[in-house]
Amino acid sequence: MTEKEKILTVENLSVIFSDSGASKRVIKDISFTLHKGEILGIVGESGSGKSVTVMTIMGLIDSPPLIKNKGSIIYKDSELLTLTNREYRKIRGKEISYIFQEPMTALNPVFTIGDQLTETIREHNRGMSRKDAVKKGISLLEEVNIPDPVQRMKNYPHELSGGMRQRAMIATALSCNPKILLADEPTTALDVTIQAQILSLLKDLVKKRDMSLIFITHDLGVIAEVADNVLVMKDGEIVERGGVVDIFHKPTHHYTIDLLSYISGREV
Repeated sequence: MTEKEKILTVENLSVIFSDSGASKRVIKDISFTLHKGEILGIVGESGSGKSVTVMTIMGLIDSPPLIKNKGSIIYKDSELLTLTNREYRKIRGKEISYIFQEPMTALNPVFTIGDQLTETIREHNRGMSRKDAVKKGISLLEEVNIPDPVQRMKNYPHELSGGMRQRAMIATALSCNPKILLADEPTTALDVTIQAQILSLLKDLVKKRDMSLIFITHDLGVIAEVADNVLVMKDGEIVERGGVVDIFHKPTHHYTIDLLSYISGREV
């Protein structure tokens, strides 16, 4: 079978923060590749470096605490770490989009879902009329399975359930037809039934749109539901990697084994 096209390549990435006046390397020489149409899971406990990794890919870490990035992040033919802020804005949201963990902090409570969605659409589609942006917004809400999307465009975030708010965030992330989605614990605050629906939705969207997805979570059980391949991170390093079946049935690192034991409630 022909190998899928590489869309993102991370090589020897280190991220150094300022910590009480001293430097601290929070990401330590990690390397991985994301292919077109792939769902890559990155799993680890809080502080493992998984969120810092995807925030670095998005260029969203402020300085301070950031002191320096080392290594390489190549999207298609562009080296992201050398881009200016202006150049990064042309990629962020349009080529690579981010789904936040808690939509209530990401969505502005004083604007309707429609206002926020159409603003994002028009930001990346200069010259588009508001009427056309509203039509596209309604279509996106339909795509993420939000019922009565015309009415939901008029609602404020607090008027939607947690699951619908997360769907609205996914619709916003999709608004500019990105090639890569970065999802940082997008189902953590949801109950099990809604979580399963969101995971199924993301898998369907990746296939339908021929996108790639990096899915961040602390829960290997979630990874089992959604990922093709897995990176296990601990203390800023990748300690194990492989296909999702191999990770679950033939783990080699003690940390991975501990994570599997935790979700199964028994020794693996």
